Amino acid sequence: MEITGWDTVIFTTTPARAVFERVVASVLSRWPAALVEGLGLSSAGPVPVADVAAEQFPVGPGHPIFYRDAAMVRHMEEVAYTPMTDGDGPFAVITRERRDVVFAVGGLDERWAADHPPRRTASAGPVPGVAVLATAGRGHSRHPR
Repeated sequence: MEITGWDTVIFTTTPARAVFERVVASVLSRWPAALVEGLGLSSAGPVPVADVAAEQFPVGPGHPIFYRDAAMVRHMEEVAYTPMTDGDGPFAVITRERRDVVFAVGGLDERWAADHPPRRTASAGPVPGVAVLATAGRGHSRHPR
């Protein structure tokens, strides 16, 4: 699979299922006829997002792919990596659990910051987290060329 477009990486201590509940609610508010694949539910292809129970989304590593509708699925099968005429395209939400992550940050440009006084908190040690990577942009193919 070749990932095109752009990625947004989110680190959170929210359990993966709770993250997916929020993702699904957001997807359905924008795309009421949304489809999803990559959950091992059907070998026949994407299934309606509205029909998938929260328990069927991954608790650990996973990468479900969300489509607006059947027309988007067909478009991606026929001309993968080519944007639809409206510019919309499918996206994947890739999750995996990471423990004891140590971050090294460099080359940052501060784009926006709130003026809040700093808070001091005692560290309770490592906190388990879930990394969520949403890929979007110029398209995604279930069957790369």
